[in-house]
Amino acid sequence: MRDKIIRIRWSSPVPVDEAIQSDESLEPGLYFITRPWGSKETNLYIGKASRTIRERLIDHKKHWLHRYQRGQLLVRMGKIVYPTVVDEEIIDHAESALIFEHGDLLVENTDKRFSYSYSDLYQVQNIGDIGELKPIVRMKDHPD
Repeated sequence: MRDKIIRIRWSSPVPVDEAIQSDESLEPGLYFITRPWGSKETNLYIGKASRTIRERLIDHKKHWLHRYQRGQLLVRMGKIVYPTVVDEEIIDHAESALIFEHGDLLVENTDKRFSYSYSDLYQVQNIGDIGELKPIVRMKDHPD
């Protein structure tokens, strides 16, 4: 059986406040928060937004982003460009696979680092400015 495809186009990283104000943040999708430190980026968090990315970033700003006051925090926003009809389940599958695959790189994600459940096998394709994300994540490579 062939994998179903989820293709995510990631934006260039922008400061959190700029991301919150952007039109892109008014959409549902995924986001990837990092912190540049010298010539490296520390990967902090991959999240999903069923309603809007803006709402989730505002919530994170209130509850935990303040712990990273030194330096700047950047956000890449991920828009699912395939399939063309996206629902909450597709967003959840993509987020789960990305966190599981990159959990050892993510400082703030605690959920889905060691397991997650799924009903279909997907291949998540990351395009655009993906930072340290792998270009392809295959759920079939993840144990049940």
